[in-house]
Amino acid sequence: MASNPPKLSQLGWVYVTGAAFFVTFGAGIAFVLLAGRLSLPNALYYLILLPLGLGAAAFLFGAMRSHAKYTGKSSYGSLELGGPVVACALVVLGGLMANRAASFSLTVRVHGPGGAADLIREGSLTVDLAGVRRTASIGANGEVVFAEVPADLDGGTIRIIPEVPAFELANDAAVTIPESHVIDLALKRRTYTTTVRGVVLDQAGKTVRNAALSFNGGAVSVTSDSAGHFVAVLPLQPGSVIPLTVSIRGHVVYDDNVTVAESPPLRLKVRRPSP
Repeated sequence: MASNPPKLSQLGWVYVTGAAFFVTFGAGIAFVLLAGRLSLPNALYYLILLPLGLGAAAFLFGAMRSHAKYTGKSSYGSLELGGPVVACALVVLGGLMANRAASFSLTVRVHGPGGAADLIREGSLTVDLAGVRRTASIGANGEVVFAEVPADLDGGTIRIIPEVPAFELANDAAVTIPESHVIDLALKRRTYTTTVRGVVLDQAGKTVRNAALSFNGGAVSVTSDSAGHFVAVLPLQPGSVIPLTVSIRGHVVYDDNVTVAESPPLRLKVRRPSP
């Protein structure tokens, strides 16, 4: 006949629950130290609560021989919980409530120079939360939601860095978190300036003075100097390909596309018109 397994003594429960406590405590310390550095999700916090609750229940009802009971009634019936279940539930629920109060969600609404109705629906935002950077894509509604922002940053100043094609911040990157936890982020169109230099040469390699250069359909026009050199400041980003026309005494002697770049200088070879 099989005998019942021996029951764990009070001292045994102390050893078991003590080991569980130190393991859980160590996991909690590791989470606090590494969560920001490794960008660990706060969801791991809930995994620590479960063994902590079980350890508390085992200590109270195994080592301390405590007693507890919870009875609740509703329209669907009654519920009665006793002993370790109540203690475990209290620890887990208490931890969940504490964690909920320790963070908040931050919403950033991104719009262009046209105001709040000029929504921007592409790109991403990076927020600097006390040294921890988090990046998220801008949604179809022009918003980015950063969940579980530490409560100690509420009302403080953070930096927001947009990565949106052809746009940049209209104001300073430092933003104060309002009480509503909703930030309206205004962007403006990015402006580019590229200085293009070069020289105009004829077929013999001699410089051509007073040649009229028209960039991008006449958006920018300059004239070569006495040494055939020219400088044009273009409102374009490097790498843009635009049309360039060169005329001498009203005759077009060059008509082709060029790549906008600050270096190397352009060397434009043209055919001098007949006298």
